[in-house]
Amino acid sequence: MDEAIERHLSKAYWPWSVALAYCQPVEKRQAALAAVTEVIDTYGEHGSGALAYAGAASLHVLYEALHGRASQIDWASFEDDERRLLGAVQAGSIRVVGRASQDGPIIEIPVTDWIGGEVDGDATCDLVTSGWRSKGLLDQALTTKRAARFYDLHIHGDIVRQHAQALDGPPAAGNWAEATLAPYLATASAPREGFWTAWPTLAWIASRDDRFIAATQSFEHEAYANRGGPHSAAAWMTLGDSAGERYGCTFSDAEGSLREALETGRLTGGIAVDAQEGSTVPIERWQWTRWNRTFVTNGLSLLPGYVDFRWPSELVRSAFPRIEPVSSPPSGEENEKPVVTSTGAAMRECTAWLRGMFQDASTASWAKPSFRKAALERFSGRLSGRGFDKVWLDLTKEFPERAQAGAKRKSAQAIQFANN
Repeated sequence: MDEAIERHLSKAYWPWSVALAYCQPVEKRQAALAAVTEVIDTYGEHGSGALAYAGAASLHVLYEALHGRASQIDWASFEDDERRLLGAVQAGSIRVVGRASQDGPIIEIPVTDWIGGEVDGDATCDLVTSGWRSKGLLDQALTTKRAARFYDLHIHGDIVRQHAQALDGPPAAGNWAEATLAPYLATASAPREGFWTAWPTLAWIASRDDRFIAATQSFEHEAYANRGGPHSAAAWMTLGDSAGERYGCTFSDAEGSLREALETGRLTGGIAVDAQEGSTVPIERWQWTRWNRTFVTNGLSLLPGYVDFRWPSELVRSAFPRIEPVSSPPSGEENEKPVVTSTGAAMRECTAWLRGMFQDASTASWAKPSFRKAALERFSGRLSGRGFDKVWLDLTKEFPERAQAGAKRKSAQAIQFANN
């Protein structure tokens, strides 16, 4: 890196734009850093000089370095670039300092202030109320209150370097959620049983992987020890995105399965804290019809008036068992085949492919084995039989008629016996 960039990186704390530029992929990092440091050298980091620099602020030139010249930032296309740093900040794993007023002292910004906020593209990169930067320039000019929460954002350089290093290499593969969860996965062993909160419960539904459950519990424990608890929106993004990347099932997907199991009585034994009384009470099956997920400061509310939901781990495991292969592997040479592990990308591709096949009239008579054989051939080496079974189970909830496609019909006598 050139001397001007190194001068900025030698400082203990980096401005937001420098930190964000450093978190970009290695092949784009040099150009991104060159763009933002030139802005800072020209107009200054903080003070009256920054106020004169409004048309091509540091985030604007960073956007141009990543996407080419533009008259204004397309914030939708900038979100993936920004989340490489912003996601870890919202998860509470990277702490940011700033000023509560333009001339105030530097203080640490609580993680709760980042939820529902966004970084404005000014030279100082201020944390403002969500929705501000999507306003047109004229709307911004006519708005008297800018709704800034904090000015002059800075992050400790060593922390940024460590985060960028995690993004650069395995297992993160450029995914900020994976990078955030990587330290917890590295030390994960057996999960703690007993009553599971919503986080390990959703993690189990998404993964059926004990190691991922243990990492989720460590993430939750560390958040309670150091920050009073995991902010629910941050935990939802971090854990859910990582589950989606690893297992092809995000927390949004897992939520649908959890709700269905609670409403049908397949999962019982749930308890929660009555927010008004402060006491722990059982949640009856009929109450789940009032499902309304909301993010609260240190938890996840699934029903109005209740927080801190928990279920016995053995009942969660029973309601959502591991999906085993439908048949034992044949004896002989077939046993020597290498074990195939499903990738998150393959499971997402299989889901899209299988949905299309379900909608194709020519496959109306196909049974599950036919779809399974076709999928394992199509995604050979990237999708296991167990992986297909999970995709099938999830997708047949959307297409219930396909669950019995091709199966032998029961006789009227058998149906009557089953109903009795």
